[in-house]
Amino acid sequence: MRYSFLDLLACPMTGEKLSPVAVREIAAPIPEPYCPNPISGDAEKNRAVEIDAGILTTPGDNWYPIINGIPEILPDRLRDWNRDLDFARSIGALTPGMESRARVADRSVQIGDGNKVAEITLLEKVENKEAFLGPGRLSPFNPYAFHHSSELIRGFSCCIPFMKLQLGSVVIDSGSGYSWTTEWFMKMGIRAVGVEINRTYLETGLQRMGVNSPELVIADAENLPFISDIFDAGLGFDAFHHIPNRERAMEEFARVLKTSGTITLVEPGEAHEHDPLAVEVMAKYGTLERGMNLDDVCSYVVGLPFDKPREHFLLPVESGQSVPELSRDFIGWSLFTIDRQ
Repeated sequence: MRYSFLDLLACPMTGEKLSPVAVREIAAPIPEPYCPNPISGDAEKNRAVEIDAGILTTPGDNWYPIINGIPEILPDRLRDWNRDLDFARSIGALTPGMESRARVADRSVQIGDGNKVAEITLLEKVENKEAFLGPGRLSPFNPYAFHHSSELIRGFSCCIPFMKLQLGSVVIDSGSGYSWTTEWFMKMGIRAVGVEINRTYLETGLQRMGVNSPELVIADAENLPFISDIFDAGLGFDAFHHIPNRERAMEEFARVLKTSGTITLVEPGEAHEHDPLAVEVMAKYGTLERGMNLDDVCSYVVGLPFDKPREHFLLPVESGQSVPELSRDFIGWSLFTIDRQ
């Protein structure tokens, strides 16, 4: 984690800015174009080192770990408090106040938490972890799987024009998984932040990216750990169908997006949960695989400061041919955009 990331981060419970304590740094020099300069602080140091381990605190009593260079900023009820306390103890950062905070943490369960915990602990149910994570070290290229790889690249390429990005735009990539989309944005001159609830996905992505990586955080899409009005655009690439409370996730998008910002959702379609593979995944891992259509997306933003959502279709038309009926065959995905008012 670079120090510049602190300019964006905030406690998801209180909205307070986060400050690092008991930090362990590692040398990780990186060229200036790929590393945002902090609004305040030492830009040279920001490019020279990363925070490998530490604690993020608020002016109040909330605190969150930075483990293996990735901040983990989850709501109380989704945290592994015993692990977090052990980690704080291991780096000499544990205080009585932090232990007290853990004792009073709100662990009440909300609808959809079972699916989220299943996402967080998914790798515990995987028998061949090496084979399961292998594609993440090459994403978006799946070894010897041309069609799947090309579908991912085509979906990402098709969504870019609708995001209204410019050099230096700040993008939230929600549900970034192995974060290849976040990485590609960064390499195009976009300040992209990858948000993922599963630590193993992000750590696998970092093995692929190395030191030249975008900003990544472990967080819940329904409780985003960012200050308000900071992002120019938001992306949910093959991800929004995993979210239990989509209305709540849209509220968070509305909060962190600037006025006139755009959300782009690239989704597998409304019948996704009936696909045999999706059915198998839900039964085996307990994760959520629920598709959506345009009417569904419209229902998610009722009462929020968004324009009416739109679905986009890309159609190849030959000379002299009339425009065919709407089809998703060319893009291969359902592509929705929602503009922030």
